[in-house]
Amino acid sequence: MTASTVWINEQKLGEYKGGYTPFSFEITSHVDWSGDNVLVVHVDSTERPDIPPFGYEVDYLTFGGIYRDINLRIVPATHLENIFARPMDVLSDHPSVEVQCFLDATTAIEPNRYALSVELRDGNRVLSKTVAPWQGAPQGTEPASQTVMLHNLGAIKLWDLKAPVLYTVHVQLLEHDAAVDPGSASGRRSLRTAAFRSMERSSSCADLTATRPSPLSGRRCRDACSGATRISCATA
Repeated sequence: MTASTVWINEQKLGEYKGGYTPFSFEITSHVDWSGDNVLVVHVDSTERPDIPPFGYEVDYLTFGGIYRDINLRIVPATHLENIFARPMDVLSDHPSVEVQCFLDATTAIEPNRYALSVELRDGNRVLSKTVAPWQGAPQGTEPASQTVMLHNLGAIKLWDLKAPVLYTVHVQLLEHDAAVDPGSASGRRSLRTAAFRSMERSSSCADLTATRPSPLSGRRCRDACSGATRISCATA
């Protein structure tokens, strides 16, 4: 699909442009708690010049339709909405990982109430961990965000075509030192660099750094929270 518009009980929630990344809309205030609810997803698979990779820049045809799951998520009133991990200085002696965390909340976040527990894992082994008090602030209509750095990663192996090593970034939201969302948010990431002649380039999702030029791919990761205060519909 190229774009999709979502309704719940004849109430338009919004349009999402792009068919290659997950998205969600909150439906809590539009749910009929005493009766049936109708969720409608309209898919537009036409080649639209305002949505990449179209605009007559590709030489192949893409198929349309809903071919991934659509889920109802029940999340706490304050929860992790997204994380974005970016490896830093991976070819140096002191590589690090920059993790941007996005927090969605229905009310103003009280100072010193929440903290972020951020880990870099190799399987079940924790390579680096940081617990940072939440100090982020919302930017307009966007979720509040805060960046946390992971240092002292140890003997990190770079991603390579013959040895595609992946690590896991695991983020958990804490409220007074107790986990708010047991599911938390996590995503697998590689450490690599990609060079294209005289320029450097990275994907949009922390999928960086190898010792030789290599294909790029990226994927946003989202939280999978549990709770009973807010509901959103989301694509997988």
